[in-house]
Amino acid sequence: MFDDDRAHRTTIRLERQAELFAQRHEQGRQVVHGAIGEPSGTYARALARFGEQGVMDLVGVNGFYSLISMALNVGRTPLPAGVAPALKPMPR
Repeated sequence: MFDDDRAHRTTIRLERQAELFAQRHEQGRQVVHGAIGEPSGTYARALARFGEQGVMDLVGVNGFYSLISMALNVGRTPLPAGVAPALKPMPR
């Protein structure tokens, strides 16, 4: 019973992560599409606010953050001793 329940919770968690990934991918696609095709509203607003260099900096920072966060999550890297989590843990 325990293994089935654990597998079910893992499946739900992975489905949530996949949904979030799909949303983020779509947002990123809209920005990139604006950069290489017809400007999307998202890209145009970002360009007006941050300029072309600022948009590229945001893309780089977001990519770096995604890479580091995935590596830390896969490795289940704990917080340093004495540091409280900034957010409540997701229900499992």
